[in-house]
Amino acid sequence: MKLPGPPPSPDGFFAESTDSLVIRQGRAETRFILIGSAERVTVFVKNTGQSPISAWLQNSPNAIDTVDDPQVIDLAPGEIKAVVPYLFSRFIRLAAAGPDGGQAFVWFQIQRMCRA
Repeated sequence: MKLPGPPPSPDGFFAESTDSLVIRQGRAETRFILIGSAERVTVFVKNTGQSPISAWLQNSPNAIDTVDDPQVIDLAPGEIKAVVPYLFSRFIRLAAAGPDGGQAFVWFQIQRMCRA
């Protein structure tokens, strides 16, 4: 028996963007995601490689200059963790590093509140 999924999110209330990272020469970054109108943002990171990695968010006012969010998460191979931005900014991306290279899959999940 197939269980029904969650009801669809009303247009504009929930957005998701995904990205894959391949860490070469020590580090890699996702593309920038516009979050200026978001009420809540959660970023899920899964280490899809064979080596441990560290990941952190980078905040930006203009999708050029960045400030590292103070939280850093460490992920073993196969591990998934979530991080929520500590700083508010118009743009955000995820950076990751691994001394032996690595790979990660990233989900940016953004919620906007319903306004009457």
